[in-house]
Amino acid sequence: MKIAPRSLVAGVPARVLRELTDDEIAWKVEGTRQYHDLTVRSLATLREVTPLTQPETESAPARAGKGVIPLVALKRGEG
Repeated sequence: MKIAPRSLVAGVPARVLRELTDDEIAWKVEGTRQYHDLTVRSLATLREVTPLTQPETESAPARAGKGVIPLVALKRGEG
């Protein structure tokens, strides 16, 4: 199957759903950059710890990287 650049493809069997917008491409590029930064930060701060013997009752919520805007918010013009 030949797929044109900037195409959104999904399903089994795969089919082209639509062309991606410039904003969606930019969002994905930024998300990939943030993910790469996360791996660098994680490796830099990696340290050995003692395993938990009981599940934690309260843990800090996961947070997105600084400046990360969810695609749905970007589409609403919130970014």
